Amino acid sequence: MIAATRTAPELASGLWVCYTGDVANPSGVGRIVRENPPSRFEARGSVDLRLDDGRLIRGLTSAHFNRTSPGCRFVMLGEWRATRRARLLELKRSLGGAA
Repeated sequence: MIAATRTAPELASGLWVCYTGDVANPSGVGRIVRENPPSRFEARGSVDLRLDDGRLIRGLTSAHFNRTSPGCRFVMLGEWRATRRARLLELKRSLGGAA
């Protein structure tokens, strides 16, 4: 499980992000392609994300990456992979398989 005490990563161009999707939008992986300047809505600025299928998601703020939020849909790719690996190992152990 991802540590609930962690809030949001530093967002910068070139970082890989996993979008977990929702009922209406498929999941995907992409890169941060633009850093937007601070605004009245986000003092730290925002970023734009280009997913591998071409979709562009604009204006993501650090709040979108807050893992303490149950509705969080954006996760840094390395963190997502580590969490997935840990969950698969846990499942394998619970089914009686060797780790």
